[in-house]
Amino acid sequence: MAPQNEITPIRARRVLVPVANPATAIGLIRMAWKLADAEHGRVMALYVTLSGREIDESIFDDLQTVISEATDAEIPVELITRKAPSIARGILDAAREHG
Repeated sequence: MAPQNEITPIRARRVLVPVANPATAIGLIRMAWKLADAEHGRVMALYVTLSGREIDESIFDDLQTVISEATDAEIPVELITRKAPSIARGILDAAREHG
């Protein structure tokens, strides 16, 4: 039995992490994975584009490379994209949709 003052961390099954900059994405994905349940958890890397704009293909390709790198490091991660009128709305909508 754990002592009363010891805190047992709760591990999430799904961790949504917004990513926009490929240079910082792998660090964010690794941090998100630390919050996830090691057996049943997964990370969803979210790339939001503003409505009316096209996805920046070069950034998207670089993020795909980061996702491959994370997968090679045995982090179960999926890249999802969302179009929204604002970045905040895209994050909130994706969080609501994916629970």
